Amino acid sequence: MKRVGQAIPGRANRQLVAGRATYVDDIQLPGTTYLAVLRSPYAHARIRSLDASAAEALPGVLSVVTAPEIVANTNPIPEGWDTRAIGAKGVTWYALCRDRARYVGEAVAALVAEDRHTAARALGLIAVDWEELPAVTDPEMALASGAPLVEPDWGDNLLIARDFLAGDPDRIFTEADRVAVGSVTSQRVTAVPVEPRGIVASSDRYAERLTVWESTQNPHPLRTYLAATLGIPETSIRVIQPQVGGAFGLKAPTSQEEVLVAYMARKLGRPVKWIESRAENFLVGGHARDTGMRYEVAFRDDGTVTGLRVEVVADVGAPTAFLGWGMAFVTAFTLPTCYRIANARIRLRVVVTNKCPWTAYRGFGKDAAALLMDRVMDHVAREAGLDRAEVRLRNFIPPEAFPYPQVSGAILDSGDYPRALSRVLERIDYAGFPQLREQARREGRCIGLGIGIEVTPEG
Repeated sequence: MKRVGQAIPGRANRQLVAGRATYVDDIQLPGTTYLAVLRSPYAHARIRSLDASAAEALPGVLSVVTAPEIVANTNPIPEGWDTRAIGAKGVTWYALCRDRARYVGEAVAALVAEDRHTAARALGLIAVDWEELPAVTDPEMALASGAPLVEPDWGDNLLIARDFLAGDPDRIFTEADRVAVGSVTSQRVTAVPVEPRGIVASSDRYAERLTVWESTQNPHPLRTYLAATLGIPETSIRVIQPQVGGAFGLKAPTSQEEVLVAYMARKLGRPVKWIESRAENFLVGGHARDTGMRYEVAFRDDGTVTGLRVEVVADVGAPTAFLGWGMAFVTAFTLPTCYRIANARIRLRVVVTNKCPWTAYRGFGKDAAALLMDRVMDHVAREAGLDRAEVRLRNFIPPEAFPYPQVSGAILDSGDYPRALSRVLERIDYAGFPQLREQARREGRCIGLGIGIEVTPEG
């Protein structure tokens, strides 16, 4: 059956169009209760004291949980990516912060009530005595001597530092026909799925079974992480993934809310539901991409790149168990993407600040690497007075050079980048674009054409 160029109906389309799909908030179990989370209003602050007595006395409130209870009855949240395996610093992160909040929105306390409105009202009755601490929100300032420390035990704000080196770039720069210098910034973003995060948990203490319904991308790892955090067998947990209204990396486990909902369901013996508000989603759902990249490129008059030096500084926010910080490592690991540059140095600095932590986001770091290299090739083309496509074709790794070792040690196994780009340029009539642009200008329209190339690492 011919697939290319044909409309292929999705397997769930009829369900979705008819409004018959089930999302997390559609799950209404008998006796369902509702969880709400008290979050830090400060980027960095110490919790002097917390008084939840007024909230506990409010009719309809079933239970309030604070950090001492969580620390005594659960384990730290497992890391989505083992930081220590690649030489990064780790952090012990519980479902509630113990004595200090390190970013706006970090979970401080949680409560469960009979309905959402009572839960929201009760949050306002929890009294916290805060001692605001100096915060750092700029990665360059975070690296400076004397900067406020996000994790005082570390002695600095550097999560990981890694240098990749190939050839002799310093010598190449002294011999280059030309050198261009520039910088590229990939701005901080967050995913905005139509459906924010949502969790329902139900515990059957007699069958010793915890059932979790969640809008998640990874139901099997979630079960593993919950078992480790709650200290119960993985075989006693069932995770059900209903329809997921978008994720893009944002719904990769595990988070403070997942542990809180599951813990409270087991504690109360009743179903507990938490549906994230859009404000919470923006605030603590997880951010990504806040990366600055400075480059120096050495090249010949004909546009052949002979050397590259890059400094990558990634602001990953506060360190948590989220796996998002790994995107910064992938950025450095992927450079210089699809180009043959024998002499290169890639310097990576992953910096923690008092911002929302990174979580996984579509592109997972290779997007920043691709953005940088496209800017570098455009810069070389401008300086040499050459066509952008010509410069790329001249610097691609040729098909006969595979398997090709990258600066980081990554091996690119195969490819024909010149053929792929040439076919695209032919199909869009790249040679005829200047005439098309002039015609558009005469009609009062402005059009442009960009070239973007990405290499996706596997494994």
